[in-house]
Amino acid sequence: MVIRLARDANTFRFLSGCAPEARIVQGDARLTLAAQSGKARVLIIDAFSSDAIPIHLLTREALAIDLAHLDAHGLLAFHISNRHFDLRHVLARLAAEQGLTLLRRHDPAKPSDGYARSPSGVVLMTRDPSAIREAQALNWQIVAPDMARRPWSDDYANPLEAMRDRWRDPLPPAL
Repeated sequence: MVIRLARDANTFRFLSGCAPEARIVQGDARLTLAAQSGKARVLIIDAFSSDAIPIHLLTREALAIDLAHLDAHGLLAFHISNRHFDLRHVLARLAAEQGLTLLRRHDPAKPSDGYARSPSGVVLMTRDPSAIREAQALNWQIVAPDMARRPWSDDYANPLEAMRDRWRDPLPPAL
């Protein structure tokens, strides 16, 4: 039903307006991606909602699967909008461990955008220096990793730390 609704341009225009012929794979992201072959230039992880986090997509093990499917110039994008958690630092720590740079962008909702618009936070991971320079030219900011933090894994996660980050360091207005 979700796929049918996503493809219905009268209900949602995102897919029909951007990639109407996109191949959709139904299933758990980690399991279905692990079963795929080939390399991609861009992977987008958008399983986040305003008040929940899919921890299993924010771990060392999940990142290893994602990176195995990216080419050398690849970008891994995470939509991390959330009312209660700031996931920038979690992902910056994981990125640093893999020799990646994390860049972030936050776009606040504007009253003129209408009732359905919410603030949006996105981060990009890459090891490609030219992609980093291009993102910075478009006002993406590098997130410095805190290497003293314990990285999340399938055996460890600290959502309270991410909640504390949200309270301590609220996202600034968009650039």
